[in-house]
This record gives sequence, C-alpha cells and structure tokens, in this order.
Amino acid sequence: MRGGTSLRLQLVRIGWAAGRGRPGDRLRFWALALASSVLAATLLACVVCAAAYSGRDERDRARGFAWPLKGQKTVLLWQEAQDSLGEISHSVVRVVPLNPELAPPPGLDRWPEPGEAFLSPELVRLGGEDGVRERYGRFGGLIGDAGLASPVERLAYVRPAVAPDPAHAQSWIRAAGYGVASPFGESVYARPLFQLLLTLGATAGLAAMALLVIAARCGSATRDRRGGLLAALGASRGHRALVDIGESALPAAVGTLAGTLPVLVMAWMPIRLPITGYIVDPVYVRAWAVQLALTTVAAFLAVLAVVVLLHRVDGSGRSTRPREFTERVPSWRLYLCGLMISMIVAASLASGRLGLMLFVAGTVGTWATLPSVAAVLSQRLGKFLGGWGRRSGSSGLLIGGRWTTSHPGVVVRLGMAFVIGLGVVSQMQLWNSRLGGGAAEARQTNARIGDSVIMIEARGLTPERVAAFRDGLPSELSVFAIGRTSSRAGERYTLSAGCKDMKGLGLPCSPALTGLPRSAPDRRVDAMRRWFGGDTRMRTVNAVPARPAALVVVGPLGGPSPMAAVKQAGYRELSALQVGGLGEGWLIGAADRARLTNWLLLFGWTGLFFLLLAGGLSAAAEFLRFGPALAPLSVVSGRRRIFGEVAFWHLTVPTALAVLLAAAFTIWHGLFFVSVTGEGSLSWITLVEAVLVALPVTLLIGLLGGVQAMVAARRWRPVAD
Repeated sequence: MRGGTSLRLQLVRIGWAAGRGRPGDRLRFWALALASSVLAATLLACVVCAAAYSGRDERDRARGFAWPLKGQKTVLLWQEAQDSLGEISHSVVRVVPLNPELAPPPGLDRWPEPGEAFLSPELVRLGGEDGVRERYGRFGGLIGDAGLASPVERLAYVRPAVAPDPAHAQSWIRAAGYGVASPFGESVYARPLFQLLLTLGATAGLAAMALLVIAARCGSATRDRRGGLLAALGASRGHRALVDIGESALPAAVGTLAGTLPVLVMAWMPIRLPITGYIVDPVYVRAWAVQLALTTVAAFLAVLAVVVLLHRVDGSGRSTRPREFTERVPSWRLYLCGLMISMIVAASLASGRLGLMLFVAGTVGTWATLPSVAAVLSQRLGKFLGGWGRRSGSSGLLIGGRWTTSHPGVVVRLGMAFVIGLGVVSQMQLWNSRLGGGAAEARQTNARIGDSVIMIEARGLTPERVAAFRDGLPSELSVFAIGRTSSRAGERYTLSAGCKDMKGLGLPCSPALTGLPRSAPDRRVDAMRRWFGGDTRMRTVNAVPARPAALVVVGPLGGPSPMAAVKQAGYRELSALQVGGLGEGWLIGAADRARLTNWLLLFGWTGLFFLLLAGGLSAAAEFLRFGPALAPLSVVSGRRRIFGEVAFWHLTVPTALAVLLAAAFTIWHGLFFVSVTGEGSLSWITLVEAVLVALPVTLLIGLLGGVQAMVAARRWRPVAD
C-alpha cells in the first residue's frame, strides 16, 4: 500500500466505520470508553495528589516560623503542643507577639487576644462533644483556608492569658517572623508522596490497566482478521495502526473526557473523599490546571497506544493468516512471573524506600503475570480433559478441553480480575491488621478502665502550677505526682499523693516508699502498675514534690469521661502540655498508621470495582465469541446440554483454576509479608470468604456462557463467510 495524506485519512475512516457495526463492536466501543475513563481518572488522581502536596508545602513555608539570624530581633514567642480528639492528634500552637506591628500568621485576620483561641473548622466540627471550643480559652473564631494545610486539618492557635517573660521563656521558640519551612500540624504526619502514589498505582492503577487491556482485546478475533487482510494487501504496521486509531479514537475521547469530571468537580468545590474523610483544597487543584490538561491528553494517547500495541498480526511473511494471541502464551511472561516473585523475596534483604519499592513492584508484577501461568496450566489441563473426553465418549468434555487448549487467552483475561482482586483484598486485610503489641495492650487497658487514669506531661511543673491546676478540676478527681529516676536497670517511677487520694484507690497511707501491690483489687492500680512497671513505688506526702516529672489524674470508674475537664484546666494553667490516657501514645501511633491504611482501603476498593468491571467486560466479550462459535454444534448434535458442558469445562474450570492458583500465591505472599515485617496477621477467614465468593462467580460465568451459546444456536443460520 502506498499513498499520501488521502490514504491515511481513508484508513482512519475505515477504522471509524469498522468500530460501529456488529454487537461485538458496540461492546468494544463502550468497553474502551469505560477503560479510558478509568485510566484518565486514575492518572488525574496522581496529579491531584502531587498538587495537594505542592500546595501544602507552600502553605508550610508561609506559616512556618523563622529562626532569628544574627542581628535580627525576636518578634514572636512560639510553642507547639500535641492534643488529640479520640485517637487522632493535632497541633496546638501557642503564640505571643512581641511586636504589635507584626502581621498575624496566615489564616488569621488578627492576633488572638490573651486567653483566646482560633480553631480550624474541622477541629470545631469534630470536637463539639469534647468541649474543644472552650478547651484552650475563649473561642475567637475560625482559622482561614490560607493557614491550613488542607480543609480537614485540625489546628489551634492559642494566646496564653498571661504572657511569659521573654527573658525566662526557656520552653518557647524565639522567632523572627514567618516565611520559613518548619512543618507542623498535619504536615508532620503526612506520608511521603511516593508512598501514596505507590499505593494508588498498585491498586487502582493496576486495575485500570487490566481493564484497558481487556477492553482493547474485546472483539479481537474480528480485528485480527481485518488486520490480516490488510497485511495481505501490503499494509504496513503504520497503516494498520491508522485503522486501529480510527476505530478507537471516538470511544477513547468520550471516556477520557468523562474521566475528567471528578477532577473538575474537585476544582470547583471541596469534596470529602470516602473512607479517608480527606478534602483536597480546590485552590490546589486549580493551581495545577496545566498539568491536569496535559495528563488528560496523555491518558487519551495512552489508550490509543495500548490499542495499537495489542493488535497483533503475523508479520513474518510466512503467512497472511493473522496470528492470534489465544494460540499460545508467550514464554517470557512465565519467566517474568518468576522474576517478580524473586523481587518480592529480594525486598526482604533491602531496607527503606528501596525495599518498599521492590516489594510493591514485585507484587504488582506477579499479579499481572500470574494469570499467564494459570493459562499455561489450563492448556495442559485442557489436553488432559480433551483426551479424557475422547476416551470416555463425552463430546462436551472433548470440545471443552480442546477449546481450553486452543484459547488460553480467555483464562488470562478472566483470571486477571480474580488474581488481582484476591491480592488487593489480602493486602488491605494485612495492612489493616498491623496494630502492634503496644497498641493492642493500650486498647485492652482502655476497655478495662476507660479514661479513669490520665497522664499529664508539661514543662516547668511547680507546686504552685500544680495547685492551680488541681483547683480547676472537679472535686471527685485525684492528682498523683510522678517522680522518675534512671539507672542502668532502667527507669523507676514513684507515685506521690495525699492520704485521701491513696485511700481512694485502696492503697495504704505510708510516708515510706513501698511497692505497688501486685494483686490490687482496683483495676486502675493494676493498669498503672502495668504501664509504669512492676517496680513502681508509692508514698504518701502532704505537699506536691518540688519538680515532679509528670502528673496522673485518677477519676471514678464507669462514670463520664473527665478528659475534657482535665484538658481545659491543663491548657489554662500548664505549659507545653501533653495529656492522654494510659498508652494513648500507642493508640495515636496506630491511628496514624491507620490513616495510610484508609488510603489503601479507598484505592483498594476502587481497584476492586474496576476489576469487577473488567471481569464483566471480559465475560461479555467471551460470550459474544463463544456463543456464535459453538452454534453450528446444534446441527451435528441434538442435545442442548452440550453447550452447558462445553462452557463448564472451557470457562468455569480454567477460571476456577486461576482462582485457586491466586489463593495459593496470596497465602505465601501474606505469610511472607508477616514474617518479614513482624507485624499483622493473615486472616484465613477473609481469604476463605473471598475464595468462596469467587468460585460461585466462575460457575455463573460458565452458566451464562452456556445460555448464550444456546440462544445463539437457535438463531444461527449457515452463511457463506
């Protein structure tokens, strides 16, 4: 074939017309449109993540305090403390302006008055029942978006009622103003961007690519015959690519534009993401409009490239007959699967970012290539079934076995959804189980005693400050001072309190140092002994020690939580405050890790939804090919039952084999993950439930395939094609 622009346009028009004919072409049109939409949305999600990180870095620089350089004056006293709502921590920033002309930090239209606090909208929304509006002082207003890393950041700016003496404020940071990157608040707990992108790519991204590959191969038999005809007429690879582009350009364009709709909504208004509850600031999205537009174009071109690359025609010159992928599985896929499994093993020998990237790359690569291993096993099974059917005289078994041998690509496309789906479910369960021993014990302690024992750490604890703090507490609460001594054997704690407080816990009053009883009848004493150590001592005192290391507030068991009252009094009277129940640090750490797990759940469930679409499209495409191809059997066989038998042996059995192979790999992969990390546990119940859901689906696929074949047989008439 030779020609200029007119020939190229003609080839594009041929592809344009070819994609809108038979029912299989219409299925492929909508499959490509759906796959293009999913791919565009996934790629744009990656750009939105990068935009959010970039915007947060800019705001961190704008609101971060600046250390004074040589010759600069201190214009601001700055101090950060950590508080929590539930198990999620947030920053409480105490500020004291020393220069009346200094502008307030971003997000505030004025400086807080003494004893006043400005809170972020999310903190006010979630902390209503905990009295967060009054916890840090008088409520002065809300922090604006310009001062928040994201719309859901929990942050408080507080100005103490009594300003510290700048000459003796050792626990305060002396700042020369704002404008230097010194992250605090949400940014401190943010995971690196590459981890978020890895999670997105390994779940939703891989599922989107699987959907695109399956959509590109829908109706492949017709396309391969058309490509073979063009090759026989002398068409080059470029000519055939123009026909493919003409056929797929419209559905790719429609799907890509549809995939941009979620991002357009996010750029227009704040949208709270499910599971994570996170909101991306629309300002961040709009700031990356150019990058989003380029990504949209790249997604469209990627769909066209995949369609062209997956259109295989025999170019050896030995035959004009098109070479179909379904005739054999490329051997390099099997070697690649082994390489990916080796990469997972090698990840255990590396550390840090390299080990994580090796693990993710090996996991994703194995998920992508394991269906090809299942297809090879299905081919061998098909040969056995075909021989068994010939010897036993079972026509359904004979035909089903030979079809499985000749068309292993069906197993690759159908099995891909099950392999990746089981893998994603397993990874979500594993990451969700990484609680840690300390966090698990903290949860048990909280279940036994609730908030009846509260730890308080602060700087500059003096008897006067402790007395003022205690006067602000409800009368039913007791206060114990904690002394801490260090030695080679470790740290030892001493509890000191008045006789009334000791008797409230069933402890004897004695000025001499004695150990906590190992079999205390009070659950609160038992919990303190567990967390402070078995060699913790106690003594009765008439006054607070001069410099206690920390305080413990003990309240009644089973009553309302005293946490809100303790925090309100603490933030009013103490400095650099840290307040929490026993083991709360473990729970906050576990909650921080759970936030990454929530992103995994969001991306994982999204990926599973994409995989369900991929499996449905693959099954629908196979039915359109399977039914008409078996229809002539109605002439040579008077049994309708044969269609169900062939569908069972050709569709159900090989796909079930892929499910079992995926389950075996998932078990090894999960146990390997647990043994290397030392965290989490593989839930056999979850895995068995997933397999028990998948196996009936494979049976349903075979049933629907047999029904489709029977319907096609009733309509079939011989034609001269």
